[in-house]
Amino acid sequence: MTQTTTNTRLDVTIARISHLRWELDLEAAVLGASNTIHMPQYQDCELGIWLHSRGQRQIGNRTLLAELIEWHRRFHQAGESICSQTLPRQNPAAALPSSVDEQLKELRHASHHIISMLTQAELEHHGNSPISELPTHPWSRLLGFLFHGPRLAASEKAGILEVNQARLLHLRWANHLPETFRNRGRRISLESVELCPLSVWIHGTGLKRFGQMPELIRCDQAHKDFHARAEEILSNLRMRRDQHADRAYADVLKLSKEIIYLLSVIEYRLLGDAAIRRFSSLIP
Repeated sequence: MTQTTTNTRLDVTIARISHLRWELDLEAAVLGASNTIHMPQYQDCELGIWLHSRGQRQIGNRTLLAELIEWHRRFHQAGESICSQTLPRQNPAAALPSSVDEQLKELRHASHHIISMLTQAELEHHGNSPISELPTHPWSRLLGFLFHGPRLAASEKAGILEVNQARLLHLRWANHLPETFRNRGRRISLESVELCPLSVWIHGTGLKRFGQMPELIRCDQAHKDFHARAEEILSNLRMRRDQHADRAYADVLKLSKEIIYLLSVIEYRLLGDAAIRRFSSLIP
């Protein structure tokens, strides 16, 4: 696991990816694929340090900040409960005990919320700036360390930046859906899934360059389901089937979190553990 850093200027992007690393390591331990790990208190992990210092100043939305802190606390509560069990499992093929299985579900549920809310905080911080013009800090510097010299991996470097932009573009588009549904979506048509910027990236670049990643395949399916359910909302609103529209909207919110989460996992896979450990202490 990453060593806890006292660097209180930890950037939100690294805080998000470092958090994800805790989750994936905990899941690997539960499944018997790694050794037992010790989880720090929620104030002492990379994300916790950032949230309780620099994040307090950077996240202007105080409601979002309070919810983020609470979900982070719940994540650690579930993680500590998992760590208190006997890990690694003696028989990885055996079914998980019900208590561990429930805590693992809570861990994943909390993590999806955390990743989504951090993305929302990042988007709000940049305001209405075009996504393509957003500052690439910290990736512009971090990737210089990661892919320097004659072994420069241009496709991976570009890929991380593209995934980062795709994540923000998706959330910005999803945030505008409620406006689309006002007045029951009269004279409004949703952008088709084929023309959506995220779909264009997935099929034009993502699958060609990183098609071996199972998270990208899952992201593609979740994105198609997201658009299908959004169309159902519009159809149900026009037919005044409000309960059906509400259920479809709940699914849309869940799928949106799944998409953002999977795009973050792809970022994590492209960076790798060594880079994440190194960069956690490089940010000034």
